[in-house]
Amino acid sequence: MNRDFLIRRIAQLARNQEKDFHFDKSRGKGSHGTIYYDGKRSVCPKGELKKGTLLKILKDLGINKDILR
Repeated sequence: MNRDFLIRRIAQLARNQEKDFHFDKSRGKGSHGTIYYDGKRSVCPKGELKKGTLLKILKDLGINKDILR
């Protein structure tokens, strides 16, 4: 899964559950950005995400991995 797809899915999830969501490209080093979701945040690299990175981002944001399928 790449970052852009993940951001779109989390944004859709936030709209459906009426939670706050924001992605800030300028918050992070290099090609990294910060995802804000329901009062939590996680740093996300650009491009294709490895499985462990994806799971860590979802854990940081308190999102169940099964909900993105």
